[in-house]
Amino acid sequence: MREKNFKTYFVLGLTSLVLASPILIKKEPTKRQPASLEDVRQSIVDAFTMRGDFIDKVESFDEYIDEKFHIDNCSEALELPIRRFKKEAIGFTELRKVKKDPKILKRMWDTRQKMLSKFKSFHSDQNFDGESCIGNIKTLNYELRYAEDYLGSHLFHQRHKNDKSEATTFSGVYPNIVSEKENFEWQKDLKSGDIFITKGNFFFSGSLAKIGKKDTHFSHQGIIYKNEGTFYTAEAHPEVGATVRPLEDMNNNDRNVRTLVMRYKNEKVSDKAGLIGYSLVKDASDKGVNIPYDFWMNFDEEEYIFCSELVTLAFDKATAGKVQFPMYKTEIELKESDFAKKLGIESQYALHPGDLEYDPDVETVVEWRDYSRIMENLVKDEILHKLYEWMEVDGYKLINSAEATIHENVTYHVRKWPIFGKLLEKEFPTHMPQEYIGTVLTLQAVGHYLFEELMNKNVNNFQKKGRYLSRKEMHAVLEKFRKKDYKRWKSYISGGNGPKAFRDRVRSRGKIPLFHLKFNPGK
Repeated sequence: MREKNFKTYFVLGLTSLVLASPILIKKEPTKRQPASLEDVRQSIVDAFTMRGDFIDKVESFDEYIDEKFHIDNCSEALELPIRRFKKEAIGFTELRKVKKDPKILKRMWDTRQKMLSKFKSFHSDQNFDGESCIGNIKTLNYELRYAEDYLGSHLFHQRHKNDKSEATTFSGVYPNIVSEKENFEWQKDLKSGDIFITKGNFFFSGSLAKIGKKDTHFSHQGIIYKNEGTFYTAEAHPEVGATVRPLEDMNNNDRNVRTLVMRYKNEKVSDKAGLIGYSLVKDASDKGVNIPYDFWMNFDEEEYIFCSELVTLAFDKATAGKVQFPMYKTEIELKESDFAKKLGIESQYALHPGDLEYDPDVETVVEWRDYSRIMENLVKDEILHKLYEWMEVDGYKLINSAEATIHENVTYHVRKWPIFGKLLEKEFPTHMPQEYIGTVLTLQAVGHYLFEELMNKNVNNFQKKGRYLSRKEMHAVLEKFRKKDYKRWKSYISGGNGPKAFRDRVRSRGKIPLFHLKFNPGK
């Protein structure tokens, strides 16, 4: 109470001084308009808005949503919170608070849902321009979810230091499972037509999550259908195309690190969409051929289908074209160095799995995370962030390694032979683009070296200091590692390509670059 009174009196006193003393108002150049008294007042108010540690800021943001976040300033109102949250590093103060009161994580989740719900409510006004606001909504949602992940990982590893077991989807209790409904049980609380959005723990999953201009924490999507008491999923995977299977099979075997379940507002439509999605996929499979996966993410045709396209198609057919979601599609910037280009993605906009979270006609049912592996996943996300940055800023390109090139070329042709096709079709379908194979393999190889370096540093920091590295610290580790390996690579290629130079390089294995042979900016 004293602190609040002090701040109030301080602001009032400072405002009075500004209003009374022209000396405190700096004279602007004649070419610029002088700051108005309202601008000065607002700058003072902003200076004292959302201060304190990260958790204090989230609590203030919860009030800010009620007071400042409105339909007529949807985008502008989020600029200040974004600056606050992106600048703030989570430290020991926040870790101690969460350890003492784990329910903080639920309150942070509630604040995120509150922001999303209010944003969705704006769409009842037909004049609302959501496109001007969606970018900041996505950024802020990403930052707040990251904070939940980071704090939750510490809480888990403080409590279970020697527990290396992996959790299955929807297993465990709070904070693994967070929902408006207490004691959520998927067998009782899920419904036909519910949509699940997931994230795996592989580099390829992370690369898909970050393929758009705005990052997301999800890489896969599917729809649920309940048939004779059993829940099934209808989904599309690159390896096998579109399939149906019991939901329990996905929960137990897919090794996802996070799953979000969303529900369409009209239960009858949702139930019908679940049946259509299930039947569309099952009917094709029952004829002996799964609907092939759409590697190009082209949602203008139905011969091939990708994961989020299947969900969109199910609701489209259930409403005779009246429901077209997601409302906000992911924009993909197509450049020569882009990962999307190498995977053969040709569209500028994609139906990304993470887009559904922002659609005004769906609501969150439950969010599940495996906190035993979330930190590992966050590390991979930051590696991919730097990989994309090096591509865009420094001109780096994925160079298929000899192993990947051989695998790419041999697999591409051999998988089409009847003798070997059956052995390879699950991992490498016959219509999978040739460069896609080599790109995925090379990405995994490059990511492996960076992950080993960064994860070791991250774990060591936790063991010595009781805190995992911040994103800024992770980026510094990766940048230092890149520069060291870059020097090795420059030295390695400077010897020429002759037989003797090759032998000399092989003899000096200790100085062979680790990942620049597969990922570099060119000579």
